[in-house]
Amino acid sequence: MPDRAPRYRRIAMNASMETVQALLIGSDRINQMKTEIVSVIRMIFGFISKEEIEEFGGDRKIFSFGTGLWMFKVFIKKGELIAEFCSSESPMRPISQRCEVGLEDSRISLALVEVVHSCLPDFLSNMCRCFPELENRLAPLFKAAGK
Repeated sequence: MPDRAPRYRRIAMNASMETVQALLIGSDRINQMKTEIVSVIRMIFGFISKEEIEEFGGDRKIFSFGTGLWMFKVFIKKGELIAEFCSSESPMRPISQRCEVGLEDSRISLALVEVVHSCLPDFLSNMCRCFPELENRLAPLFKAAGK
């Protein structure tokens, strides 16, 4: 009879110190990606003025883009920018990332951290297209980073 246990279960059942180290390294990397997701979204949102948000005229979607089965959306709700990552099959049910400017709590499903993290360049590009002055505001950060 073939072994039907997923690979990660077989690894955990035959744990070694190498396995424990791999868990710690993986956990650190996932936590770093979560921190980067929230930091980048909040940083970019922080460079957008209330006046620019008001120019969009109330609650509405600013942009969205797809990544296979997932949608990354940025919209205005009650005068605040919101980033949301959700299933494109069910866009009304958010799956993980919902970040409001200044909100301390952000929930990102462990299974989605890597895909949300990989969307950050597209998020930045779309924000710069929607808010043309954003690129100039970010210029000192790029200069300090040697870019």
